[in-house]
Amino acid sequence: MVLAVVLTACGSGKEWVFSVNGEKLYDKEVTIFGLIYTKEYHIVDAERLPDYYDEEKGQTYAEFYKQGLKDEILSVVLLYTEAKKDGCKLTKEAKQEVRADAEALVESYGEEWLKKKDISVSDVERIYEMKYLGDAYVEGLSGDTEEQEETTEQQRYVKVYQVTFPTVLTDENGMVQSDSEGELRMRSEDECRQMEEQAATFAEQAQAGEDMETLLRDCDQTVTGMEKYLKYADLDADYQKEIDGLAIGGISNVIPSAYGYYVVKLLDKDAAEHAALLKKHETDSDTQQGRQELLEKLYATYVRPDQNYENEERWDTVRISSYIK
Repeated sequence: MVLAVVLTACGSGKEWVFSVNGEKLYDKEVTIFGLIYTKEYHIVDAERLPDYYDEEKGQTYAEFYKQGLKDEILSVVLLYTEAKKDGCKLTKEAKQEVRADAEALVESYGEEWLKKKDISVSDVERIYEMKYLGDAYVEGLSGDTEEQEETTEQQRYVKVYQVTFPTVLTDENGMVQSDSEGELRMRSEDECRQMEEQAATFAEQAQAGEDMETLLRDCDQTVTGMEKYLKYADLDADYQKEIDGLAIGGISNVIPSAYGYYVVKLLDKDAAEHAALLKKHETDSDTQQGRQELLEKLYATYVRPDQNYENEERWDTVRISSYIK
């Protein structure tokens, strides 16, 4: 991820507004951050700014958004400076996204309007580069884990229609009951045997071509059926064996478990799209958590009163309303 343009401490004001970890931001940079912030958070109603966001605290929308902008600026700069120190570089694709975002912002506000503020496309690109480089740095840290990557087989999910014949007791909401020691509360031996027999009959009829949902209507009211995505590696050996022997649309034999008996119809042997969505969710969650933890450390180091990171006189002149066209 190589920076196409080296950021410089430029701007229309001679005094910096923020100075964080060796990086100084002047009026122009702060203005661009403000334009990006109002666009990303869809702040378009200037008349609402004087109204109370939190009346109890006496905080207006203008004050709330301004604090949000300050947090955004400081976070981006902190992550950017760490990325530079680490030698982080932007990919070709990321540079293209930077260019596209910058052009979209310029189109949104208009070149003539931005010229009045002495802002060019390249100026906007520099700020987007900071944002993208910081994000890339955090994503890189999240990927640097000592945990062994799961194999494709370990990541595989199967999709089934599962009918459950429970041998455990459930409450009125269908939740499994347990005793004071956490042990499952089981049905009587006779009831468990009846469930096994009912499951066997159900499997035989379904394998003969009868519709599972139709058969389900004639079962005990505690018997349930639903589509499920199940991680193959987490399945019991008996369950895996049945799945392995089925073609798409095939009906399993009775599968015993600690909770009862299952009969399943295989809908998808490798639900790759579902697995990818789960993986992305896990990755995004890990990245966000890593970002928060890193920022807490950086704030504790660089955003302190003794660090003289903020020119209060210059920051006091900033108005969110000036970024709304």
